[in-house]
Parts: sequence; structure tokens; C-alpha cells
Amino acid sequence: MEKRNKVNKKLISMILAGMLTFAPVGCGKANTKTADTPAPATQTTTEATTEDIEVVTTEATTEEVVTDGLDITNNASIEKVVDESYEKYQEFYEETGIDKDQIRNMIFFINDKYTDEAGSPVFTEDEMALAYCNVERIMLPYKVSQKIDNINTINNGDIKPEDDGIIIPEIPKISDFIDQNISGGKITARKTKEWEDELEKQRKLMNESRTFDIDSINAFIKKNEVTDFNNDDTGLSSSTVNGFLFVISDQHKYALRMAGAMQPQVIYIEGNDGIDEIKINASNEERKIEDLIENLKEEVQKEDSVIYGFDINKVAEDVSTSYYEGRTPEAEEIAAEYGLSIEHSNIIIDYAIFLSTMEYYQYERIDCNRKRQAHDKLNEIITNNKTSSLNGTRKLVLNA
Repeated sequence: MEKRNKVNKKLISMILAGMLTFAPVGCGKANTKTADTPAPATQTTTEATTEDIEVVTTEATTEEVVTDGLDITNNASIEKVVDESYEKYQEFYEETGIDKDQIRNMIFFINDKYTDEAGSPVFTEDEMALAYCNVERIMLPYKVSQKIDNINTINNGDIKPEDDGIIIPEIPKISDFIDQNISGGKITARKTKEWEDELEKQRKLMNESRTFDIDSINAFIKKNEVTDFNNDDTGLSSSTVNGFLFVISDQHKYALRMAGAMQPQVIYIEGNDGIDEIKINASNEERKIEDLIENLKEEVQKEDSVIYGFDINKVAEDVSTSYYEGRTPEAEEIAAEYGLSIEHSNIIIDYAIFLSTMEYYQYERIDCNRKRQAHDKLNEIITNNKTSSLNGTRKLVLNA
């Protein structure tokens, strides 16, 4: 068997270890724990050693400069990409409610452009949050998920084909928003295009024949999660650009989520040497845990509940972190720390352990930490600008 799990852990470690603060499952409120290495989906891991680590960071100096495409340092180039993307994918943008300003903000976020020429922030925190949410909405559009569900429902005989009226418009290309002259830009664009090609293939099949190609998505997953890791060709070790790493992590996450949606009864897809090691769906017992967590989340929203306003996601992330560190907290420990009942604590522990077995979850962790780092960086810029403005040393320049 190839060293997929070992390399997986190595790369994720380089993304997370010692660099960021945790944001919880679903990227809720942050806590103060330091990020650690997510465990791989299976427990047959050999610990990564220093001899396994070979970081590739010289792409910008070893590859030719890209003359076409986005130049994030040039306002005219940015506006050209914004206009061309909006014109080509206008149907999608109008349906999704994304305007040109939001496209521009996605470009800023992806390329880590937080300030203009005068050092003033190019967007607010809310605008940046919407930017990365829009990246996710493009990476796996809602209509794609809805269409997959409709196709499965039709195949099960629960609705008639004519009841499915969903047509998925052509999906914008995030790869167009990547400045390939930045270190890591070329591989980030290449990996993103691979996902875009797979997504476009599936979109056409779903629109034209109400089908999807499970063999194709499974082959894509194996390449992403096994072959590319073994060849150190994921892009996760090729750049320090926060937005690039978010985009690469996102395409891993959403490919896995789409594969799971297309084959909901399949728990694992085949990895190497016939070993079922890539987990894309929950087992029946784990689905029960998900239901219990959803019930618990509803309970904390009731004002008369003793745990009203409690952040289930935060605790699940804390417990999952402990699990990755090699220990599972006892229910009594969780109950004492967070003021929960033993019953609720056991549910959260079971949920955290379940999440740690899901392949997509390691990328959810990366995404959350990348969002947190982006907010920290923008907060620092905003704070510095306010201080400079009060001292009369800088005038705000609004032109992005």
C-alpha cells in the first residue's frame, strides 16, 4: 500500500501546526487552542517523521512568469477579470445574488490582497466574510446539490422525472481569480481547474440526462486523496498565500461532499490495493449521532433551555482536537468544563469522534483556520489604519 496516510498527515501538519487558532466545526466562534494535526480517516497511520517532509516552495522562481490572466497588482487587470467573469456567468451570478463588487472581493481574498496602494483595507470584515462564502457557493453550488438529491429521489421512485425542473447554469471559474505570478499560483490554478473540469462534466450530465458519473468522481477522489498526496502534488505545500490554501482545501472538501451525495449508501470508496480507506458517508449508527446533535442544536436555541445559546460546534471542535492529540476526554470532564449534562457530553464526544473519521473534515478544519487567519490579518490592518488616522499620519484612500 502507498504512503497515502503518512503524507496526508505531513501536509495537513504543515498547514495547521503552530500557525493558527482553532475555529469550531462550521467555523463558529474561535477558541484559544493551537491548531494541531488532524488524524487521517483511518487509524492505520505510521507517524510522520522529519525524513518524510519535503516542502516545495520554489514554484515562482522555477516556472515562467504568466503574462496572461489576472495581475493582482494592476487595477485594470482586476477590473478586466471582474467584467469578463460577470459577463460570461451572469445567469449564475444573478441567481446567486453575486454582483461585481463581490466578485472583486473574492479576487482580493483569494490573492491575499487586503490593502490598496495607500495601505488602506480594500474591504470590511463583513465583505471579506461574504467573499469566502461566495467562493464556497461557487465551488459546489446549491443547485448542484439539489439536482443530485432530485436525481437520487427519482431513481428511488419517490418523484417523477418531470417533477425535477432544476437546470444548473454554467458555473464561474475560481481559477480565473488566481494570480499565477504569485508563488504557488500556478499549481493552485491547475488543481482548481481539475476540480472545475470534473464539476462541469457532472453539471452537463445532470442537466442533459439527469445522471451523474460515479466512476468519474470516485477516480477524481482517489487522485486527489491518494495519488496527489503520494506525489506531493496537492498544492498545500507550495504556497503561504492564505487564500490559495483555502481554495485548494475547498476543492478537496467539496469533491468529497459531492461524491458522498451521489452515492449516499456508500460509506467508503476504494483507495489503494483494494483497501476501503476513503470515507465519504456516515454509517447508520453515525447517522443516529448526527440526528442527536441536530436535536441538541435545536435545544440550545430555545430561550427557556438550560443550555440556551450554547455553542455545540465549539465543544465538538475542542473534543475533536483532544481526539487528534491521542486522547478522548471523559464525559465527566466535558460536563464539568462546559456545564453540560453527562448525557449531552456523551453525545458530543460520539459526534466529535465520528467527525474525525470523515475524510472531508480535515479540510473543514483547514478552511476554518484559514478564515480565522484572514480575519486576524484584516483586523490588524484596520486597527493600524485607525491608529494612523488618529495620529494624522494617513488619509484613507477608498479606491481599491
